[in-house]
Amino acid sequence: MRRLRALRIAVLLTVLAMVALWAAATHKRRDRRLAWKRTVHAAVILLEPKPQAKARAPFERGLEALQQWIATEGARRRTLPEPPVDFELFGPVAAAAPQFEPPDDGLWTRAKHAWSLSRALARLDAEAGLDASRFDLRLYVALEPASSGQLSVEGAGEVGGDVALVRARDDGQLDLTLPALAHELFHCFGATDKYDAAGHARVPDGLVEPARGFPQQFGEIMVGEVPTAPGSGRLPASLAELRVGDATAVELRWLAQTRFSSGR
Repeated sequence: MRRLRALRIAVLLTVLAMVALWAAATHKRRDRRLAWKRTVHAAVILLEPKPQAKARAPFERGLEALQQWIATEGARRRTLPEPPVDFELFGPVAAAAPQFEPPDDGLWTRAKHAWSLSRALARLDAEAGLDASRFDLRLYVALEPASSGQLSVEGAGEVGGDVALVRARDDGQLDLTLPALAHELFHCFGATDKYDAAGHARVPDGLVEPARGFPQQFGEIMVGEVPTAPGSGRLPASLAELRVGDATAVELRWLAQTRFSSGR
């Protein structure tokens, strides 16, 4: 019994040590990205159970627009590399998206899930002809049939992580997909959600112009809707209706905390 207990403790300590090393490495990678001393390279991998060649063209155009939007938003706060983020498109790969979220928050469950997810993504990368070592971040876009009429654009990404997932329609309409990509991308940089339990903007962090009141002219990218009243909002018509608010700019290190706190 003593040996069995000692073995269990040894296994637990090993898992804890691995998690600690992983967390430290993740933090270090995020800090390097947030230094903004060089362009951050992001791969965008299209996943589609029945790949269609026509899926690429809208994303080629859309990623150019997203790249420019990030550059414009960043330039309002500080000097950044040109471009701050560079996207390279891969796929579509004949595959469905793997499960990005662990079934529960247990330490062992999360460790097993992280291992299985890394293997699943490695297989997808190989099929896409992607060398993951060339990229700082990888964004997977799972294209699903728009004909069902029940799908909405949604994402999954860990704050400070290296990979994220966006589920989107396969109809080539990217008005909601591009904001979702920006939202998940900024999660990888360490930005946090700025909405409440009901999905509406928190005041003041979730407002681009807190002093303006309601309705707001723009939506905060880490909220994803344009606030029309307290606890209410509408979906943006396009990326052009979204901005990076001060709270998110601080997390991205585009704005100093002292300036944000002082309200200047």
